Amino acid sequence: MDSRIFLVDDMEIALDLLKTFLNRAGFKNIKTYDCPLRALHDMEQGLLPDIIITDYRMPGMNGLQFIEAASSVISYFPAIIITGDPESISKIPENCKVLEKGGTDFFSNLVSLIKDAQVKTGATKQNTRVLPLKYKSRRLFRKDTVKIKTF
Repeated sequence: MDSRIFLVDDMEIALDLLKTFLNRAGFKNIKTYDCPLRALHDMEQGLLPDIIITDYRMPGMNGLQFIEAASSVISYFPAIIITGDPESISKIPENCKVLEKGGTDFFSNLVSLIKDAQVKTGATKQNTRVLPLKYKSRRLFRKDTVKIKTF
């Protein structure tokens, strides 16, 4: 279970709880961020996640916007959006994995999704950087061509 997991949530208590639980479940390589912009900065500096778990509702940038921004930095990553706001679930595309915080099986479902992502992507697969925007094909600038790979 050596996948690098990025946890992004604006609430530190949620980050601490998730990290503690995931550590106890055997996941050790976890980096936490209370701001999506900090996570993006680390990605641009070369610290790349294998899996991203992000809250949906955060100030400045929601989880879906964060995932879209991250896809411009790295080539592939499975992402899981977590939310404590049931109304926000309807705003998240169906192709995204979503878990509602506080659900009766939240933690076991989260572990299952992470393990599923590891199997489908290869737990030791190293992520690769995407070329800087100036080198990308023009086709990639169109919003409808941005792909978020799901597992």
